[in-house]
Formats: sequence, structure tokens, C-alpha cells
Amino acid sequence: MHTASFYLNDSTVSFRSRFGHQGKPHNLEEAIYLCGEVLHLHPVWHKSRGVSLGNREGRFRMRFSQRGGVDDMNRAIGLLREALTLRLPGNSSHDTLNTLALPLQIRYDKLDIGRMAIHMAMQLFTI
Repeated sequence: MHTASFYLNDSTVSFRSRFGHQGKPHNLEEAIYLCGEVLHLHPVWHKSRGVSLGNREGRFRMRFSQRGGVDDMNRAIGLLREALTLRLPGNSSHDTLNTLALPLQIRYDKLDIGRMAIHMAMQLFTI
């Protein structure tokens, strides 16, 4: 017998796939929302919580790629950090650390570009 989380997770995959094919933002929004619902069904002690965190993280990163909102990247980073805390002592967290490194670098680059634009704008006003 399949659980509610199984069906919800299957729906998130469908909406994500539909977004990939049609590019309609509401499909991605629905996938993000449903990933959140799956997380509510997977408390901290649940064996599938780490996977659910990773799924939602991926959807936020996808939305960041579309919109460029730093808030989406911050949410993705937060989810990855939580996934890292779920690792048992002695288990390799190498994959999670590598996965976390990319969004951290992207966020840094995005913020650095913003700072550079502000600096350039300020230089224009001083001329």
C-alpha cells in the first residue's frame, strides 16, 4: 500500500516535468508547494526526510535559475544545511557538502554582482 507522501511526491515529479516541457511557472510553484507538503509528512526522524529536503531544494534552485531571486537560493541552502544535519555520525556527508557548495557559490556570485552594480552606480553619481 502506498502512502500519501508517495502520491504527493509523484505529483511533484509530474509538475516539475510539466514545467520542464511547458515552461509555465505555475507548474514549478505547485511542485515547490507539494514538496513542502511531503516534508510535513516526513518529520525529522523519518527515513525519507533527507530525500524530501533534497527534492524541495532542487525546485527552489530551479526557480532561482528562472527568476534569479536570492531568496530562492537562500531557501535551497537552508534545506541542504538541514539535510546535512540528518547525516548519521560515520556516514559520508561528502555528497551533501558538494551539493551545498554549488548554491553557496552561486549566491556569493549573485550578491557580488549586486555589490559591483551598486558601486558602479555610486561612481556615476560622483562624476
